[in-house]
Amino acid sequence: MPQPPACKHTKSLKTNSSGSSSYDAHSVESSEAKDEYTLVSIKKSQEDSSKPLPDPFPLPIHYRPGVEACLKQGRMTTTAKAAYFSAIAGAMFQFKRFPSRDEKVSVAKQIVAKYPFLGIS
Repeated sequence: MPQPPACKHTKSLKTNSSGSSSYDAHSVESSEAKDEYTLVSIKKSQEDSSKPLPDPFPLPIHYRPGVEACLKQGRMTTTAKAAYFSAIAGAMFQFKRFPSRDEKVSVAKQIVAKYPFLGIS
């Protein structure tokens, strides 16, 4: 996503030899540029939220070695669980920045179906 243009509205007060003052505007960002950036950001956000996550969601295949070992054992340490869910969140983020509650629930059900020991305990 493009970064918003930096606001560079600066003025300096100059006093000439006769004692009168004047303002010198170095660079003033136009409000049109801000409005355009805002509209692009809103449009991008709306496009992102309108596309559903794939169903079934493609869960990652590979994880950190410690996470993979825990998944094979059927028991997760707190650290491994955090790393696992971080990987899932990263995979979801590649498709959609803000998935809906229903999409999150769908992915959670998929995880519990694959790894029942990750369900509510």
